[in-house]
This record gives sequence, C-alpha cells and structure tokens, in this order.
Amino acid sequence: MPRIFDAEMDHHLAQPEEQAAGNLRKGHNAQTVLTDSGTMSLSVPRDRRGSFKPQLVEKYVRRLPGFDEPVIALFARGRSTRRSQKLLAKRYQVEVSPELLSKVTDAVMDAYQEGQNRPLKDT
Repeated sequence: MPRIFDAEMDHHLAQPEEQAAGNLRKGHNAQTVLTDSGTMSLSVPRDRRGSFKPQLVEKYVRRLPGFDEPVIALFARGRSTRRSQKLLAKRYQVEVSPELLSKVTDAVMDAYQEGQNRPLKDT
C-alpha cells in the first residue's frame, strides 16, 4: 500500500495548482483499516497544504470489506486502467482518473515483479 499512496501523492503534487502553490510532502499519518483478511496498518502521506485526499483508500475509512481480491486482480494481473476505473467506481463508489490508476499500477507492478523474480529459499 505505501507505493499506492506515494503514487497518489505524486499525482496530486503534479497538479498545476499544487505546483503553483509550492506544495510539498510533509510526513505520514498512521491509519488502521479492517479487511476481509484482518487488520491492515497504513501510512498515509500528508502534504503541507493539507489538500491531499487519498482516493483509493479515503481518509477516516475504517473498514474495507472485499478489498483484497479486487486489488490483486487490478494490479497483479495488469488490467487496463479503464477496466480498473470501472471496477473501483462500481464496487467502492470511488472515482479516479485513468492517469492516477496508471501511476498506481506502475508503482505496484514494480513491487509485484520484484516478488516474482526473487530467488526461492532452500527448504
């Protein structure tokens, strides 16, 4: 999840109004959410202006039922940004731009591919 939030923050800070204001990163806030597979601790980035609002996991959300499976399907299987956008809108009522989804997918796919290419441990 940290890469997802970082990609969202990069997208946010790249907006013309944020660049014009000189907005920058300012640490992280801890957030804990409940998913179908248990508790997940998140580290949500902050910006100096306080204008960053995560879209994939909104602020103050405490429960994400059914979140694990679609995230794996969206990012690990490399779905198109348009299909991912429609799924997020339908399932979570979250409207995100194709550009943001593309950045998030790129960030997550790097981590996914690192995991796939790691050497196997001897047992």
